[in-house]
Amino acid sequence: MPAGERYICEVCGHRQATSGDCPKDAGEPLQDLANEDVRLMLDGFDSARKRKRYYLLGIGAAILTAPVVVLVPVRKIALVVWVLCAGALTTALYKFFPARKVLPDLDAEAPDWLQTAG
Repeated sequence: MPAGERYICEVCGHRQATSGDCPKDAGEPLQDLANEDVRLMLDGFDSARKRKRYYLLGIGAAILTAPVVVLVPVRKIALVVWVLCAGALTTALYKFFPARKVLPDLDAEAPDWLQTAG
């Protein structure tokens, strides 16, 4: 996205240079990225989506790796192996299925309007 597009939809991430409503999500007002409170709000939404995705993938990985408990003969080690396998699978799944991120990387864009924003 060009650095001049400072207004963003918090629902879908659509950006444009002028304020108003999102053309993709009817009636959803565009937020001004020059406002630090808006950036913090979007970062909070992104963090919540990441936590939820990681939690759901973790539950799925724990279910998928549950047979490890039965296959490992030593019970004390089986739980440790299961937790490690579930954690590794969760991490791998998150690499392939990351949470959607709305807040753009404004440091990489270095827009002029961000430098002058109060």
